[in-house]
Amino acid sequence: MSTTFYLSFEVVPGDEGLVDKRIEGAQAHCWVVEDDPVSAVVMATYRVQQSGWTIQSQDAPPVSVRLEDFCERDLGEKSFLEAQEYGIAVFIVAHTPAKDLHSDAPTRQKPKKEFDLSDFIRTQQSVRSQGRCLFYQKTDKCGDVINAHSIQENGALSMIARDGYVYSISPNYGDIKRNKGRPSLARIHINKMSVFRGLCQQHDNLLFRPIDSVNLKPTLEQVFLYAYRCILKERYAKECAVVILDQQLKIFDGTKATKELLEGAREGNELGLAGLRQEQANYDESHQQGRFDDIRYVMFESSRIPTAVFSGQIYPDWGFNGEPIQDLGDRQSQRSLLTFSFAPTDAGWAFLFAWHKASDAVCRFFISTLQGAIRSGRSVEDLLFALVVKGCENIAYSPDWVERRTSEEKRMLEEAMTHGADFLKLVDQGYLSSGIAGLHEWSFDSVRDNLR
Repeated sequence: MSTTFYLSFEVVPGDEGLVDKRIEGAQAHCWVVEDDPVSAVVMATYRVQQSGWTIQSQDAPPVSVRLEDFCERDLGEKSFLEAQEYGIAVFIVAHTPAKDLHSDAPTRQKPKKEFDLSDFIRTQQSVRSQGRCLFYQKTDKCGDVINAHSIQENGALSMIARDGYVYSISPNYGDIKRNKGRPSLARIHINKMSVFRGLCQQHDNLLFRPIDSVNLKPTLEQVFLYAYRCILKERYAKECAVVILDQQLKIFDGTKATKELLEGAREGNELGLAGLRQEQANYDESHQQGRFDDIRYVMFESSRIPTAVFSGQIYPDWGFNGEPIQDLGDRQSQRSLLTFSFAPTDAGWAFLFAWHKASDAVCRFFISTLQGAIRSGRSVEDLLFALVVKGCENIAYSPDWVERRTSEEKRMLEEAMTHGADFLKLVDQGYLSSGIAGLHEWSFDSVRDNLR
């Protein structure tokens, strides 16, 4: 649950010329709605610097506040309420000998429009539409790139669709703007859901026929292919993200604070892409040699009607009880990656964890934290549903299920979907320990694996 924090900084005009240099100094008062005090400081620091100020010092640690704390204090009340609507409110109280700058009222720092969201979405769509085949054996037919489905259209998606539609995260500019940049759900046709232009027709058919035309048994080849497709989809997405950020940086003409933010995002995506290239190399080698026993898996089986289908991957950083798994900030060590997929079965469906043996140590440890959480009494269904919602954008929901949800349940779902979307926010090491209780309508009947 988000908290409103108050904090303040001593500031002076920065070097970009956005603030009149005749101002000798000022105090920036910030109200920030965030999950934790560290994230509140990060957000407030960015917004103050974006407005053209250089921070000299932080007056005091952020403190949790309520509206009643500012009773009969007009500025405080207005700022608190503004933060509830926009996530942050910043006011500046400055001092200067220049009489023409004098004012009895503090100056509200409005966020500068440095980023055209509609232009960004157009760039994103243009880059993602180009495509290339990522399969390791190139042929003259690889130019025939298709909209490959990372979740089967005529298998998984059709299991939950109504009249050909599902609910998923909206890519529409109007929806994003209305929800103030936060994810929201919209109806999407299944032929547009979960597609990526990272394979040609020939290789998509060649590779994935054993899982697109047959339910999961599972065979080791099937498990391998579910994981392999996750890797290819995510690699293509990361390649696109790097290209998009490169293009944005080339034309960016905004503040230093925002430019540094974009550069940090670009660097983070490049690091992730390097890891995915190595991960794909592992899978390529195993596939080329037919070594499907290089795959490891844990499979939870259900006979219930599914309410969501998904395909995703994570670099496990924290366990289901908040245990540290691997340090993703360590650039010297190889990151370990784990995939998770929805898979139709003869009896219903399965939640399939899978990883390459190169990531075995880290992924086994991650799975052991799930076992520990279950033994402590927590629901495996709650924990896995929360992992999917918080850790995966490539997810579709049943229209029947979504439309049964109350307004409060939809709010909970959209709040969980925002996890990881804001790179100014500190990653909560306990994000997997809190499930989304009872919302999912999932029930698992059995579990099997090949870890022995």
